[in-house]
Amino acid sequence: MNNALIRSQGAELYVGKILDESIPGFEIILNKSDKIPVHNWLAAEWFYHNTKSIWNTEEVVLRSLTLDQRRQISDELLGICRNKNNQSNITWKMKRIILTT
Repeated sequence: MNNALIRSQGAELYVGKILDESIPGFEIILNKSDKIPVHNWLAAEWFYHNTKSIWNTEEVVLRSLTLDQRRQISDELLGICRNKNNQSNITWKMKRIILTT
């Protein structure tokens, strides 16, 4: 849902895939991805706030998810937030790209 929301605003969540390609007029001098483990509760906390704010006002979300679905996702994220253990089933990739002209 977050990817669709960002796309509806004219941006790209996974911009690294686009920047992996050659960009006319630029040379890629660094293209590195790092894997970052994230605790489940922390990732849930970052996304939970969206479900209580912009998910209730943005048209792309309102067209895609019912009120009950939004509440269920929000409640499940809140439950994960409250269980602050060290469990981490999530790995994010952080890409660093340096371009030069």
